[in-house]
Order: sequence, then C-alpha cells, then structure tokens
Amino acid sequence: QVGLEPGEPATLRLESPFALERQLLALVPTYGVDPRRPGYAGFLAEALKELAAEVPHKMLALFTAYETLAQSASALRELGLEPGMELLVQSREGARAQLIERFRAAPRALLLGTASFWHGVDFPGEQLELLAVTRLPFPVPTDPRVEALAELLAEQGRSGFEERALPEAVLRFRQGIGRLIRRRSDRGVCVILDPRIVRAPYGQRFLDALPAAPRGVDSPEALRAAVREWFAPRQGEDRS
Repeated sequence: QVGLEPGEPATLRLESPFALERQLLALVPTYGVDPRRPGYAGFLAEALKELAAEVPHKMLALFTAYETLAQSASALRELGLEPGMELLVQSREGARAQLIERFRAAPRALLLGTASFWHGVDFPGEQLELLAVTRLPFPVPTDPRVEALAELLAEQGRSGFEERALPEAVLRFRQGIGRLIRRRSDRGVCVILDPRIVRAPYGQRFLDALPAAPRGVDSPEALRAAVREWFAPRQGEDRS
C-alpha cells in the first residue's frame, strides 16, 4: 500500500504473557439483529442496558460509526440505566481525553466510543471489565483508499474483500478486543453483538481471532446469566 517492493520480511512472533483462557470470557450471541437491518440500534441499546446491569464497575461499547452510536445512545437514554451507572457518549466535537478521564473517575460507567477507542487506550483492572463490540469493523467501502485498492485488485483478478477488507477488519477487531486485558491480574468479558460473526461465511475468521475460545449464547437471558456468573465471586464484595 505504501509502495514498498515485494520481498521476504523478517518476522518475530511472541507469545502472549497473559493466561487468556482464565482471564477472558468471550461471549457470542447467536441471536440478534443484522447491522444492515432496521431495528439494529434498538437491539444494541437493549443489549447494552442488560449487560451494564451485570457489570460491577465499567463497560466499553465499541462502535464503527457515529450515526449508530448516536442512535443507540438516544435509545439507551429512553430505556434508562440502573441507578449509579453513568452513560458517557463520544461525539464528533467532544474532547476524547476529557471523556477518558470522566470514564476513569466514575465509580460505575458505560462508555460508548467509536474509531479512536478501538486502539491506543488503556483501562486496566476495574477501569474496564466488559467490552462490547457492536459491529465487525470492516473499512468503509466508499473510502477512496479502499475503492482504489479494490479496483486495483479487481484488475488483477483478485478479491479486494478477501485480500484487503477482511484482513483489515480482523486486525482492527483484534485491536479492539485488546482494550480489555491489559495486565496479568485483569479479568473481563468480551461480547460480540454483530450476529454476522456466526451467520456469515467469513465469521470464522473473526472467531479464530478471539484470544479465548468463544462461548455461544442463544438468548438475552443466557447472555446475562453468563456475565453474572463470571462476576459472581467478586460482585458481593464490590457492591456491598
């Protein structure tokens, strides 16, 4: 993409220092609304409200577009979170650094964030206990860079989706999941709310990218129960 000549790069792969199978619970609902269908923002708001009720301290929901984020935030305000859970919403004009500080300072909070929260933020320990990925992070197809690469690959008889869009989305997905476990002492839950991860042919690529074996849940009640069970050993102490 930047004009480097093809060659054999030197690579180094280091194993994770974390025991992710013990530190991370990855939940994949098998129900839900496709992001391209009506009712998607409402589904997200309901799911986020239910998840927030089970989190001892803090939760981050990652979005891929401000429009969906704003729609979900509006629906969440109408539904209402339980007392003591603060709702923080990223906006186009808002100061990201100020929002991060408010999130860190709040005793309990749900933060809705988009592009800049998929990487480069660090919320260790109780600063982040549950991460919700609302949509698989594919690049915007109308982005000039994406269009140009797709056209170039098509001219060569290659697939822009398979060779560019999908690998980029999987990489960004892994970066987003990486916000959750930042220390050896961290524990947390990751929930993927985009049903395409289990319905679409390419979904397995994202499932394989999860740092811990995913667990499927087939209803909102099963999702809440799984989260509640994960936090149960600590919940009595945290809310007593």
